[in-house]
Amino acid sequence: MTVADQLRVLIVEDSSDDADLLAHELKRGGYEVESQRVDTEEGMALALERNIWDLIICDYSMPHFNAMAALVLLRGSGLDIPVIVVSGAVGEDVVVETMRAGARDYILKDSLMRLVPAVKRELLQAQARRKEAERERLISFLFELSHDFFCIAGFDGYFKTLNPQWSKVLGWSETELTTKPFIEFVHPEDREKTNDMCKSLAARKDAMAFENRYLCKDGSLRLFLWNATPLVSERLYFASAHDITDISRSHEAVLQGERRFRELLEETHLFSVMLDIEGRVTFCNYALLNKTGFMREEVIGKSWFDVFLPDDARQSVSDMFHGKIRAGEMPSYFENEIQTRSGARRLVIWNNVILRDEAGKITGTASIGEDITERKEYEKVLHGKMLEIEKLNKFMTGRELRIIELKKEVDNLLKAGGLPPKYKV
Repeated sequence: MTVADQLRVLIVEDSSDDADLLAHELKRGGYEVESQRVDTEEGMALALERNIWDLIICDYSMPHFNAMAALVLLRGSGLDIPVIVVSGAVGEDVVVETMRAGARDYILKDSLMRLVPAVKRELLQAQARRKEAERERLISFLFELSHDFFCIAGFDGYFKTLNPQWSKVLGWSETELTTKPFIEFVHPEDREKTNDMCKSLAARKDAMAFENRYLCKDGSLRLFLWNATPLVSERLYFASAHDITDISRSHEAVLQGERRFRELLEETHLFSVMLDIEGRVTFCNYALLNKTGFMREEVIGKSWFDVFLPDDARQSVSDMFHGKIRAGEMPSYFENEIQTRSGARRLVIWNNVILRDEAGKITGTASIGEDITERKEYEKVLHGKMLEIEKLNKFMTGRELRIIELKKEVDNLLKAGGLPPKYKV
């Protein structure tokens, strides 16, 4: 028995016999079950507060509680726990209403063979949701704490999302900043330049750096050094600005901005790497080195393709890189395998931008990569499980329909014989 086979189940059911039957079915499916039965709103609320649950199995209707109220209570708790409703025969409208309220599946009590496949599916999906929520939480944490100015702006000229630094430094509220065109907060002398830069950025796919001045609510000005990149498919700009008001607009300011950018990349759990136009590594962060097992001095100045690419992919990826650099373009997203010092392979999806100097000359590329090796394996397993579930569902649906037809035939025969119907379907 593994940790993955252990299952903590909250059973919302007024019948202890039915609760035991559910626990028995899960054990037959290979789970080591730890369960608690409740049948009131107070009991469920207390159980959610005191314990951590992997799954909730709920009867639709009980004397003092019901599935709809249980789903409302769970939503109010903010917990992400899959709920499977197991109940007697009900109308299709009830099933639809329950699923819309948040139930992950609805299983009839006389069809418990569907329970274990449904549980396996929902546990896999819940695990995926938790990983994605944690990733978003870490990104949000970085976004909120940064002393630089991060924003997402639309091609329509309005800010969509801003980190707290904007209001803290400029003095404008978030509502003020997002309900007016952002160009109105730019110094009048810099507006034409800023509009031209936005148009140019929307027409290309690589990052651009520029400076402009923003108006504070108290009438003062702040000088921003921007790095921005477009997401053309969504008609959005992703940008960060460093306040260089108190720093001379000299080469030292550019170097300091680059150092801050590299420090930020060092702290992220994603892979970060910069290459020059020949494909030599000029920067790589700790996350990449830690995962691959290389020392920094082993890779800086060396060919990215010779060090990190497997033999069977090295030439094709190298040819693609040099061809794109010559053409002045680079795929925004690219997926390929890299190899570690030990020869193990990791599948990485990269977000790439071309780097340019102040004169617009290409100096190399910057890439952020996410290791999706485990996620791909998970997706492969999940796909297989979903296909298996779909086959089972088709089989069980046909069987359940045939049972309903047989019950109707029995009722008709009873009526023909002058006897009351037994099933009333």
